[in-house]
Amino acid sequence: MMVVSHTTALSVLGAGLALRGPDGSMVIATDALYDERKSVFYVFGVGLACTLLSVVICVWLILSWEAAFVCFFLAMSTCWKVYRNYVRVLKRFGYDESETVDFDDIFNGPAAISVVKSGFRRLTKTIVMSKKAKAEMMAAEQEEDDEEAERQLLLQEEEDDLERAANSNKKKKQSESSFFK
Repeated sequence: MMVVSHTTALSVLGAGLALRGPDGSMVIATDALYDERKSVFYVFGVGLACTLLSVVICVWLILSWEAAFVCFFLAMSTCWKVYRNYVRVLKRFGYDESETVDFDDIFNGPAAISVVKSGFRRLTKTIVMSKKAKAEMMAAEQEEDDEEAERQLLLQEEEDDLERAANSNKKKKQSESSFFK
């Protein structure tokens, strides 16, 4: 149950962060899921070992010694097969951590594209950026938004003043024209 609940939470929350999170969250989610897989494997292994151990204990407590010996032998051979399968799969999919893919050859190599390079730098900067820097950046953006709103308000006031002046001139001309009639 622990493995099922753990993997369900990881798949839902990890995918949610990767797909709907802020900039750089794909990298964060991928790294976190990679780190969490160790604990999932450990809990799964402990659960499997405890299940097999409880089978062995129950067999010796319930059955006669001849039947218990046969069941014990079957349980131990199952343990051996599970272990051998694990080693086989580990050899097939295992790799040296020092040989993992990094994108230095793409971003710093002879075929580096400057647009992609700057985008990668921006992504790296976003990931590394501290909460304080994010708060400062948000405050600066808010200040720019406030200044833009103030400019829009001043423009609107100028337009209103011009319209009032035009209306005033129009009324003045109407009153002058009616005075001369």
